[in-house]
Amino acid sequence: MITEKLNRDIIGTASAMGAEPGGNTITFGKFADVSSNVAFVLAKQLRKKPADIASGIASALNTKGYDASSEGGFVNVNLSDDMFDEEAEHIFSSANYGRKEQSGKKVNLEFISANPTGPLVLVNARAGIVGNFL
Repeated sequence: MITEKLNRDIIGTASAMGAEPGGNTITFGKFADVSSNVAFVLAKQLRKKPADIASGIASALNTKGYDASSEGGFVNVNLSDDMFDEEAEHIFSSANYGRKEQSGKKVNLEFISANPTGPLVLVNARAGIVGNFL
């Protein structure tokens, strides 16, 4: 996915700066398509201002084809239509996209009853159909 690739690129850039941010560093923001507070997480490790770290990460992301900017220590990234087109091509060209290897473990699958006690809403209908299909 696009966000997974972006997260890997942010973590890779942070590693190149000499720090390890850890897990997921991005959220869907209101100032851009995706935002990251990774500069605040790294500020103590790198002993630098978050704004300086964010600026460096945004510059590195721009060289990788992202539309990234930094403001107030946050890294903001706007995703282009080309990124979505590339992702769609990848999805349609891969026969196994979204599939997971079977682990052999049993799964307990619960879904809506045919006799609901509360009001029916669209989510109930969807859950019943998906549960019945699975």
